[in-house]
Order: sequence, then C-alpha cells, then structure tokens
Amino acid sequence: MNRVVFRLLKKPFFGRFMVPWRNPLPEGERDHWQSFRVKSKTGAEIQLLWHQQQNARGTIVLGHPMGKAAKGLFLKNGHAQQLIAKGFNVMVYDFNGFGESQMGSFNFYHDAEAAGLKAQALSPGMKLGYHGMSLGGMWICPVLSKETNPFSYVILESAATTLPEFWKHYPLAHKILRFSFFFIPRQAEYLKPIRHISQLKGVEKLLLIYSDTDDYTPLEMGERFRDQANIEAQLWNATGAEHALAYKQYGQDYWDKVIGFFDQNFYKE
Repeated sequence: MNRVVFRLLKKPFFGRFMVPWRNPLPEGERDHWQSFRVKSKTGAEIQLLWHQQQNARGTIVLGHPMGKAAKGLFLKNGHAQQLIAKGFNVMVYDFNGFGESQMGSFNFYHDAEAAGLKAQALSPGMKLGYHGMSLGGMWICPVLSKETNPFSYVILESAATTLPEFWKHYPLAHKILRFSFFFIPRQAEYLKPIRHISQLKGVEKLLLIYSDTDDYTPLEMGERFRDQANIEAQLWNATGAEHALAYKQYGQDYWDKVIGFFDQNFYKE
C-alpha cells in the first residue's frame, strides 16, 4: 500500500494534525541537535533529533502525543531541556505521517521501536528511558512486551488502554475503526495496550500519569494499567489537568515527578 493511500485512510483520524513541521527551537539551539532518519517497518523513514551529552547518565526517548507540534512539543515546552540539564542524552522523533517523518502504515509501534533501537545504537552500554504522552504512550506498549525491548524506565502519560476507547469521542473515526477490525484482526491486537502491559520485558520501573478530569484517557485507564502491569507501577493523579496537559497545569510539580523519576532511577557510571 503506497503513501497516498495511507494518507487518505488516515485522514479521518489524523488529517488535521499531519501538517508541515516547524522547529520551535531558536536558531542558536538547533546546532546542538543532530538529525537522523531511520527506516521503520511501517515503510516510512522516521525523522529523529538527537542531543548528545558528554558523560551522559543515560538516554531518554520522548514519544509525542497526537498534534501538529509532533516532536516539537518536547522542544517547545521544556521536556527536552529539563532532561538535558540533568545530564541525559535526549531523542525526540516523529511518528510516521507526523512532523518530518514520511507516511507509513497504521502500525505506529514500529516507529517507536525504530527510534528506540537507534537510541540504543547511539548510546551503547547505557540504559534507556522512555516518556510517551497519549499517542506516544499507547504505541510504545507493544514494544515493551518484546524480548528486544531496549527501555528500562518508562513513563506512560495519558495513554489509552485501547484504541476504540479513545476514538469513541470521534464518531466517524470510531465507526471506521470498528469496521476495519473485521479485515485486520491480527493488527487489532496491537490496538490494545492493556494486553501488553501485563507482558513487560526488561522494564524495571513504570510511572503512570493520568487525571480524573481527562475526558479522553481518564484516571480509570491509569488504574487499569497499574493493576494489569506485571511489575509494580506508580500512578500519579494530576487532578484538574486536561488531556496530556499536566505540564501546563502543574508546572514545577510536574517536573519534579517526571524528571525526578528518571533522576532517581539513573546513576552516573
């Protein structure tokens, strides 16, 4: 299936977010980031940005939510800069069809896997962490259940337990999704992160960030992830926050939770 067909099929789901990407970093800061393209099993080339630290403590990969900013969300709102200040290598990437990445299939977990393997190659011998928000959190789950999973410390923020539960808020997209299950039953299993969370491989610590005022991925989803996980998981209720916007609502308290999670679990060799 070619990219034009995939673009048409994805339009009801992601059309308004798959737009030309703008780098939010000031010109002077862009020089500190290296750009890479890696091949994903979705058939697309995935665009990555990589910030290398001298004597890094470890590497953190950031998976973006559904939105026009794509990987730029982490560059614009301080996620990357906070991690860099703590001595981490940082990688941000665009899922296929978003940002600067080519269009590919619906199997977005292949994009997350390609980013993780590239981060592993760029930081040999180091442990890796992952912070995924919404889309980025949901699609890392199939990777975390593989024997080849490279991530040891993981944050899932506002990730849906299953895709239909998220898209029920968008009637047309939800109907298309349910109809498609008849034709792609095997792929449909990958649309249920809740099943993968009980089969984590190599994950040592897991932090879940949800909000009881999130209409799309409510606190109840975080509780289900916590209860189904095959390792002990910490759940933070960022009460009052909108979907994937806890960083705006909570400010320093948010950074204390997120950056603190990685800060406490990584140590300097």
